[in-house]
Amino acid sequence: MRLVLISREDYFEGEGRLINELLECGTFNFHIRKKTGTEKELRELLNYVRPEFSSRIILHQEFHLAKEFQLKGIHLPESRQSNYTELRNEGFTIVSTSIHRITDFNLLKENFSYLFYSPVYPSISKSGYTPLLSLDELKRNIHELSGINKLIALGGINQQNFKETITVGFGGLALLGAVWQNSNPKKYLQEFITAFNAASKK
Repeated sequence: MRLVLISREDYFEGEGRLINELLECGTFNFHIRKKTGTEKELRELLNYVRPEFSSRIILHQEFHLAKEFQLKGIHLPESRQSNYTELRNEGFTIVSTSIHRITDFNLLKENFSYLFYSPVYPSISKSGYTPLLSLDELKRNIHELSGINKLIALGGINQQNFKETITVGFGGLALLGAVWQNSNPKKYLQEFITAFNAASKK
């Protein structure tokens, strides 16, 4: 089972220090997805992150910095999936993308290490962002797919529902709001990873 953590969309004081602390908690990929800010702010953040964590970081923007900082690679949002071949030819390592229709999985899975499907539950970080399919509907659809180890559940994942999510058939989980909206993100992530690792072994 794969575990992913996605960053907050904004920059905040102490973020670089906290990212280092979170990456110490266990093995997972860390996606930096920013909706605000500048390239300068992103560069400063990446300079703060310890070099030994570079191979676990995926960028959602300013792709050229992935090469400069020798990061794991880049994430293509749905709006940029058509640029896949162009970016590959430019030497970018493309790790992941996003889908919101489960039927798109088979069309895209060969090109990516994994794909986020969202939302599985009502989003914690985006008010009003709710699932198109129930868990039972998702389970039936996923049962018809191959290569589901590449399918990552995103949206509303937390300590209370992640075990149920695993039974649906996903190949991994992505955390966002449950971590960042907690008063102690590091403690929450540590506890989640412990529970996740225990559940994954069953």
